Amino acid sequence: LHTAYRRQRQMCIRDRRQYLPMDLDADTRLESVEVEGTALIYNQRLHTVAASELNVDQVETSLKQIGVQNACGDARTSNLIDEGATIRYATVDRNGERLATVDISPGICSALVQ
Repeated sequence: LHTAYRRQRQMCIRDRRQYLPMDLDADTRLESVEVEGTALIYNQRLHTVAASELNVDQVETSLKQIGVQNACGDARTSNLIDEGATIRYATVDRNGERLATVDISPGICSALVQ
């Protein structure tokens, strides 16, 4: 990965980490942001519900739609994706049980523009 990409990714992480944990809405808390290879991972928790109370397939579909809107709608994040990064939203329930892992990979944002 070239230097500009690394610098942009580090700025993105630094900007977000200073506010964590952070409530995104009444149900969702962003707990941490980390990097794994070329993936920028947002670890979030739906702190008001348990997986057993939900249709996990519907939750995963909704989280993918929201993730694409958020990642592609933010210029810095969209630029990271265009440069080859994957944005991953890893979501757990209030008990820490996995609800969904959604990857927004290179090409998705540019495909939406066309």
